[in-house]
Amino acid sequence: MNIINLCKDIINFEYKSTNENNNLIICKDIKDIKTYINIKKICFITSLTTIPTLENYKITNIEKIYGTELNMIFLTHISHIDDITFIIAGYVSKICNISRINCYLYGKFIQSTIDKHTNKDIENLKKAIDNEYYIKLNMYNQMYNIYRVLDQVDTEYCIKNRSDEYYINMDEYISIMKTNNKLIINNLFLEGNDYYISDHIFGTNTKSFKEMIFNLKDILEKKKLIDLQYIMHTEKVFAISYLYNRYQQDQLKNNQKNIFSNNFYIYECNRFDDYLFSTMNSHAASIIKRINNKYEKAGKFNTIIHKYRIWIKKNNGYTNEDLTELLSDDLFKRINCNLMPIKQIDDIKFVN
Repeated sequence: MNIINLCKDIINFEYKSTNENNNLIICKDIKDIKTYINIKKICFITSLTTIPTLENYKITNIEKIYGTELNMIFLTHISHIDDITFIIAGYVSKICNISRINCYLYGKFIQSTIDKHTNKDIENLKKAIDNEYYIKLNMYNQMYNIYRVLDQVDTEYCIKNRSDEYYINMDEYISIMKTNNKLIINNLFLEGNDYYISDHIFGTNTKSFKEMIFNLKDILEKKKLIDLQYIMHTEKVFAISYLYNRYQQDQLKNNQKNIFSNNFYIYECNRFDDYLFSTMNSHAASIIKRINNKYEKAGKFNTIIHKYRIWIKKNNGYTNEDLTELLSDDLFKRINCNLMPIKQIDDIKFVN
């Protein structure tokens, strides 16, 4: 049974299942857990916040299933050691229910969404506004949701994953990450020139990952200076933060293609078995406007832009429960071409 069916279990609770390699079981009856011996990981669905002690297992996470009164209790066998930590960052989303399982298959996960913020976090974010740090385009919040949990990352590798997205079957992505001393990104909204990377999912060894986020924090807090042209785009600031310890700032203006190819690996989204990602309305809605103007004529287009967040799913195409009329393979293909035009480094039009 694959991860997609595992994810369905979380929502429907129709049956008990394990994934192909018996690395994970999802169940909702304590009796079911006891029938599995030495399975690596367990996700126990329950209305309780604790469960009876289970010999040879430790609880690693307890997370509420958004939209229900149930909890997901994650247990790991004491003999199992993960070498990857996923930071699931962003705002509160029901997609987290699926993303947790998907990440837990491959490693530890730390959920750092807005609902996890403590009073100290709220004070720190207020301080960022008072000190006039770079907070536009939500870039400080994005950085902070990763930074606030960095001290909990103790594995060899680290991957940042958005809370409102998932990518199914990450075996190849992870293999590439472990064999390349680069930041592994995908091609969603990727432009490349002037180091405009995709920041939706990225991973590398933990040492480089932490250096990147520490640099990012210092740049946004104006403790480290970079060319102002990069500050205008969150994606560029993330990239320059990764490159900051590797190059002098004046070096970045030349030989962009060589620097990009030596430090970033583009993993095309369509190499995943499935994905679901989201975007702010203006970008995708502008594409919909160009290729499907019936909503504008009907006076609905502005409502679509301002009211709804947009999700794109590989296997079903465009999806939004409030916009079911737009479920169309043809529409999806045209949106897909606009959101992911870059598939490899040779597709990038570098200026220098």
